[in-house]
Amino acid sequence: MRWCVCVCVLSVLPWLLSSAFLSDQVYVDIKGLGACFRRFNATHQIGCASPSGGSVGLLFYLNSTERWAALEQERGPLIVLLEHSLFTKEALQQLEASHKVNGLLVAHRPSSPLPGNFSFSPDQQCPNEHVSNYPAPCHPFNSAGNGLLFRDMPFPIFTLTDEQEIQRIVNCTPGLMGRCALLVKAEMYGAVSSEVCLRRSELSQNSLTPATFCDPLQGQNVWATMQNLSQSVNRSQNSVVLLLSRTDAASLFEGLALGAEVAVSPMITLLAAAEAIGKMKSVVTQSKKDVMFAFVQGEAFDAIGSSRMAWDMARNKFSSGDNNVAKVTFESLDMALAVDMVGADDRLWLHGNNLSILHQVTMAANLLNVSSNQSDLTLPLPPSPVLQFLRQWPSGLASLPAVVLADYDSHYVTKFATSRHDLAAQLGSNQTIAKRLWQAASVVATTTLQRVSGNSSLKLVECFMVNPNCTLLRFLLNKGEGELSTEPFDLYVGVRQEPGKTVAELIRRLLAVYLGQSSEATSEPACNKTGPPFVDVRVNTSTCFSALVATAVVQSPAFEGDVGDEDWNKYSTWTESVWDASGLQVQLFLQAYQELDAAVFAAGTSLFFLSGILVCLLERRTRMLFPAEL
Repeated sequence: MRWCVCVCVLSVLPWLLSSAFLSDQVYVDIKGLGACFRRFNATHQIGCASPSGGSVGLLFYLNSTERWAALEQERGPLIVLLEHSLFTKEALQQLEASHKVNGLLVAHRPSSPLPGNFSFSPDQQCPNEHVSNYPAPCHPFNSAGNGLLFRDMPFPIFTLTDEQEIQRIVNCTPGLMGRCALLVKAEMYGAVSSEVCLRRSELSQNSLTPATFCDPLQGQNVWATMQNLSQSVNRSQNSVVLLLSRTDAASLFEGLALGAEVAVSPMITLLAAAEAIGKMKSVVTQSKKDVMFAFVQGEAFDAIGSSRMAWDMARNKFSSGDNNVAKVTFESLDMALAVDMVGADDRLWLHGNNLSILHQVTMAANLLNVSSNQSDLTLPLPPSPVLQFLRQWPSGLASLPAVVLADYDSHYVTKFATSRHDLAAQLGSNQTIAKRLWQAASVVATTTLQRVSGNSSLKLVECFMVNPNCTLLRFLLNKGEGELSTEPFDLYVGVRQEPGKTVAELIRRLLAVYLGQSSEATSEPACNKTGPPFVDVRVNTSTCFSALVATAVVQSPAFEGDVGDEDWNKYSTWTESVWDASGLQVQLFLQAYQELDAAVFAAGTSLFFLSGILVCLLERRTRMLFPAEL
């Protein structure tokens, strides 16, 4: 008898094991996802999240405006697959108002043309208004802005970046047993606001199961100076020309903050200017004025990088790390020139607060035959890193002369600021973009040195906007550092800065190449021989560059004190929710028709009662059916 039981168990065991993978037979995992996720500031939460376990709904493909009528006829809940050109603020509001939608998938097709009048910028019309200098009402430089990036979404939203996965969903057709349905999961640990979330994380550390619910956004600033001044030297007043660029962008979706116009165009321009100025180091080293190149990160979220740099300077804390170079203070700044978006138009616009400096930049542009115009002085300076220096500028000092170079006057030229559509293809050919950026870089360098030489902007455009795995950036890598991606950099600031092949690290190495002195170095110890104040940067394994460059991981000054103190009203308080990798998921499956569900339920219920009646009848007639003599 025991032998028979063992045989039965062993025969059923493979079926029991295979049933553990039943979900793999029912659900199809969709790959190539970009998730909309939660962020917080001092008072609000923005972004997307799903209930625990995810949201489920029938698939509805919305690929044209004519399909809106069909959506009204559908019974919810629905998961809508929306074509990229239909994803607008108005469409999102209409889906929310229907009260039928549990989730949204947006098809991301960067190679597909967009309608000529299409615009999509999820940023505010007045970017970084919370930390600007100007009284209300603000000037809407970003007239295409719809503010979706800073809205608390009513349901989880994903973008699909893999065309095969998009087609898998589109081609899913109803069968005899049911309709196509989707499960979307975007489970976030954080909620409410940065203050609440950080307090919960702090209290949790004292429990048996400590947990972190959100992390402050933080970036990595990179800067370099040219004059060899030790830390014991106090820089004289008005002795540093500060050149600024941002290095970050943002997007509604994870991994798609590409920022070709918003971030990459000013970054390339300042790098090209650094190369040109670096070829004439003697002009700067023999001058009474030093040049400082500063690349700041976190500008998309209330200017984290520039506000921290200005905050440190105001408190005499800003220095170049461990290389003992002379500190830069507010008193030592002579002027600030910030490069903003310059890739969308041939004409340069000069925004400034000082007529003398504006005239100097205009003269440089005229000397180079670069088309330029001065913006109306009644306009405020546009959103740029220089604003945080003006905002924190001491009242006892003469005002800081500031200029912002841009390709727009009173409104952005680009219609895709801070969106996944901010791609190099929207700006023109690589050669056209390179020409525009080199013109801007020439103006920057000429304003600083009165003349320039050389042109590397095309290489920088190809490397930072199109394919990072290019010859120039590969030259910067050392043995064992692997390969660079062939896709454009994701410029989202993030919460942790990993060492290695980040944009900030590549900028640091480029500045060392452009501004430093080269030597042969076959090993790391052989490279670290110059000593302070210089930093030795090894590239291409065997080449060493000694330069006055530095980096620092920076957080908003708001996080320097206690949670909720007075600085929370002055600086960026953005945090990002923590989530588990398994908490971001989209699965496709078949959901039975309601009529079929009802029929199965009715049949099962009938069978249950029929079986019960049959058992009762058999029990009553047991003696007749099974006589005792048997």
